[in-house]
Amino acid sequence: MCVCCPALRSSSRQPVKRYKKLLAGIFPKSLDGPPNERKIVKLCEYAAKNPVRIPKIAKYLEERCHKEL
Repeated sequence: MCVCCPALRSSSRQPVKRYKKLLAGIFPKSLDGPPNERKIVKLCEYAAKNPVRIPKIAKYLEERCHKEL
């Protein structure tokens, strides 16, 4: 098995995209409920520590808001 080939590595070695989990937790399951403020704070802290991810986070939020409108 080739260690350098990403397709053959175990999934535990793949980077975790935490911002996607945080973004999924922000929005309520029903449209009537308010967003989860605690998750918003965690996302802001994550973005402050990882400024490289901010464009991806912004793109996801834009797509999500556009879809809901």
